[in-house]
Amino acid sequence: MFQYPSSSRPFVWAHRGSHTRFPENSLAAFRQAILEQADGIECDLHLSRDHEVVIIHDATLTRTTNAQGRVNERRWEELQDVELKGPGHEHLCRLEDLLGLKSPIALNLELKDRSLTLVDAVLDKIHRFGASHRVLLSSFHHASLRYAFEKDPEVARAALYCGQLLDPVAVARTIPCNILHMDWESTHSEDLGTLKTCHIQTGVYGLCDSQDYEHAKRDGVNAVFLDNPLWALP
Repeated sequence: MFQYPSSSRPFVWAHRGSHTRFPENSLAAFRQAILEQADGIECDLHLSRDHEVVIIHDATLTRTTNAQGRVNERRWEELQDVELKGPGHEHLCRLEDLLGLKSPIALNLELKDRSLTLVDAVLDKIHRFGASHRVLLSSFHHASLRYAFEKDPEVARAALYCGQLLDPVAVARTIPCNILHMDWESTHSEDLGTLKTCHIQTGVYGLCDSQDYEHAKRDGVNAVFLDNPLWALP
């Protein structure tokens, strides 16, 4: 099961790939993250109408592509030619395209909607590619993570949240999971200390530059999400 290794620095997730030079959540951004030696790739997942697992952040196509409408209203046959906004003429891709890259890099797969059908489809792809050991499932929808645990407790889970929780330890134990990912602006050092004492690993997202990275590193978080993994270079 995936977990963050003991290290003098945080584990670096390439947030939606390394997307300062390529469109977010594109195969080019994922390949760039591998070239830049990120520790892992983070991406976002939705289901198409015919239950293909599509890598895209939003439920709609408008912000990141040259198309309109909702992802779950289109079949993959219609979506595969949709071009992403940004350089390189990149197109939408599927989870199986990412899993098929010739790299053992860790993958953080964020479940973007509440559909348990999405969880089933994602687990099926993970098992088909023999990738359970290098995958971390994450979501703001904690019921989806509980369902994933019931279906396969050997696939690691991380609870996402924004803002402050009254009892983050209770959240982790209820799912259950031993990793929490929180937004950087709402993170307090005392919460990090409490979670560490309870053997719960932590990651932070929303970092804007190398200075934020250095601050997070000093605070002792286990992982960071960076749009540009090169921010973590000395």
